[in-house]
Amino acid sequence: IALLLVATGCGTGSSSISRAGKTVEVTALDNSFNPETLVVAPGTTVKWTNKGKLQHNSLSVSGDEKIEVQPQNFDPGETFEHTFTKPGTYRYYCSLHGSANKGMFGAIKVVE
Repeated sequence: IALLLVATGCGTGSSSISRAGKTVEVTALDNSFNPETLVVAPGTTVKWTNKGKLQHNSLSVSGDEKIEVQPQNFDPGETFEHTFTKPGTYRYYCSLHGSANKGMFGAIKVVE
């Protein structure tokens, strides 16, 4: 079962680009995701790793593919991943440490 936590940080404005077939990483820290925004090609796998001291979750805000994970599945040291297949923008956030537009939120942009 592939659950997705799409991760982005607290207003860092950072962005990263990846190509299809690769695995790219997002780090969940305490109150931020790094990088905040990823731009990837279809077929790219995103792997989230909780390197903080707190539990996190991910709730989808937009996009055709749901990228959600519950706190009990994303404790410190745990990972999850999702392979994006369709172009689009997939916004997400941690409801424990933010909202859809503030705090701990992010986006994965899948472009061809």
